Amino acid sequence: MKSFPIRDPRLRKAQTEPSSTRWLVVALTFLLLIIAAGFFQWTKLREARYWVLHARQVILDIERLLGDIHAAEAAQRGYLLSKRPQYLAPYQTARQAVFDGTERLEELVAGNQAQEVRMRRLRAVLSQKISEQDRAVDLELTQDREAVGRLLKDDRGPVLMQEIERILGAIRRSESKALERQIGQEQATAAAAVGILFIGGFILLVLLVAASIRINAQIVRQRTLLADAAGQMEELVRSNEELQRFAFVTSHDLQEPLRIISSYSTLLAKRYAGKLDAQGDEFLHFISTHVERMQELIRDLLEYSRAGKRGEHMTQIPLDSVLQHALDNLEVSITESRAEVTRDPLPELTANPAQLIPIFQNLIGNAIKFRGGQPPRIHVSAKQEDGFWLFSVTDNGIGIEPQYLERIFGLFQRLEGKSPGTGIGLAICKKTVESYGGKIWAESTAGKGSSFHFTLPA
Repeated sequence: MKSFPIRDPRLRKAQTEPSSTRWLVVALTFLLLIIAAGFFQWTKLREARYWVLHARQVILDIERLLGDIHAAEAAQRGYLLSKRPQYLAPYQTARQAVFDGTERLEELVAGNQAQEVRMRRLRAVLSQKISEQDRAVDLELTQDREAVGRLLKDDRGPVLMQEIERILGAIRRSESKALERQIGQEQATAAAAVGILFIGGFILLVLLVAASIRINAQIVRQRTLLADAAGQMEELVRSNEELQRFAFVTSHDLQEPLRIISSYSTLLAKRYAGKLDAQGDEFLHFISTHVERMQELIRDLLEYSRAGKRGEHMTQIPLDSVLQHALDNLEVSITESRAEVTRDPLPELTANPAQLIPIFQNLIGNAIKFRGGQPPRIHVSAKQEDGFWLFSVTDNGIGIEPQYLERIFGLFQRLEGKSPGTGIGLAICKKTVESYGGKIWAESTAGKGSSFHFTLPA
């Protein structure tokens, strides 16, 4: 924002105070850090998932190889005992599957020194086992039944099979331990990612709210100083417009990072549903809830930055149609609450209808939200006095304590314990009404209802 010389010491002090943009710069920087940390954890999570799948594949191939070895031995013995040639084809198939499975297993454990040693021992024992089986088949083919009988009675075959099973068992146990470690690493990485999103999202929310409050405070301070320093009118107006444009652009640009956080938290919730403990699921729910809250805050801030801008789309409009548009927007709330909205005939005014619709919509919507035990009864009236039209929205709701009647029109001001929303709606109404040269206020009796009044030039 441009700097200019100021004689009024109050204006000079306001200019030299830390700019509210610093809060937003900090928030955006922190958001980038969250995204970077999330990407790092996502990379670690992918790596952990790869090794989990790798260990499971090794265990699966061990079981498949052991099955092929037993199938080869069964087919070989079936041929030797039955003398039926049809057993030779299954034996040859199983024998080839053993060799292929051994090669696959060697490729999977490559790089693991202990497993490579076991695989070399396994290949040597398998070679001896297959050689003995091939020798028995060859003897049978040559009709040397006596040699075949001696070979079948020899216990060398069972000893070799026991050694094969022992080696494969050792390989399996090693991979099972690795699988347990990788699953633990995967869960720890997922928990760390959840923690980063939870803590980072909370801090980002605090920074964003602080930045918004800072922006609003600076706008209000500049408007007050503008009234006391007529000589600086042009420069202060430009400063205020730049700040509003900045608030608009910043609020708009923050939507995309929030969508990224929301998407990743949703992805984590789907991918690890049931795999995290109760606290992890609670963290994910907390992130999603507060991301939605942040998005609602940004949308309302965007609306607030647009409020009060006159000079565009000004036309002579019947306020009855403006009110009807607001009621159409509230149709669902009116139906669900069984609200009854009555009205007096409203005048025609020169105004921007898009600015006046939110005024009626906010006031009637609040009357519905803060209803008592009875269905809402709301009445909209208007009367002309002293060159202004005085509009009133009266309800039979829970009412407002006297100490809150002025506070509720401030930005982010909500009644404690009973105020949904972001606390920006009435601030938008006030900003819009004042931009037309009018004013807005409330009268209320706790427990008996409220009346909101605002004036617009006739």
